[in-house]
Amino acid sequence: MPEAFIIERYKYDREAYERYLANGGKKNDKLTAEVLEKYGDMTAQWRSEYAALTPQQKRQAKPIIESNIFTDEAIGDVEPAVRQVLQYYRIKRYEDIPEINADF
Repeated sequence: MPEAFIIERYKYDREAYERYLANGGKKNDKLTAEVLEKYGDMTAQWRSEYAALTPQQKRQAKPIIESNIFTDEAIGDVEPAVRQVLQYYRIKRYEDIPEINADF
């Protein structure tokens, strides 16, 4: 899972944040409706896209993820579905997210 999704879990996983609040968790004022609308489904999107990779595509992605270097040079020439999954790993914690697309 991308580091930013772990560090800022509730920003990227609206359902987890809603469960947290329902179980008596304290509201985070930084997680406004706008933030949750913009980013709150990204963990689910990443999970879905990663799960859809074939075993061969996961073998392409694994060494790149393990290296924790996500530059264009490090990613190299991978299949579009792999590139799409890897773009989530480029999100830096505590920063605004640049527009994400498959053509980075």
